Amino acid sequence: MKLYSSFLIRCWMIREAAQNEKFVFDVEHIQRGEHLRAGSPDEVYQWMMTVLQTQQPGGTATAGEPLEADDDR
Repeated sequence: MKLYSSFLIRCWMIREAAQNEKFVFDVEHIQRGEHLRAGSPDEVYQWMMTVLQTQQPGGTATAGEPLEADDDR
């Protein structure tokens, strides 16, 4: 079975002080409208894999709450 999803990934860097950089990733699942704000590519990858694994054939999600991270990263 092949499950397909589209994700829009935005990334930016914040320089808070000299040599102190913070990355922010904002990922949106296009079909379901869910999103995640994360501080690392690993968090983004894990969330995307979870979304794909909980997807039903035809693009609908299984029961359960969507994963979302705090927006204050």
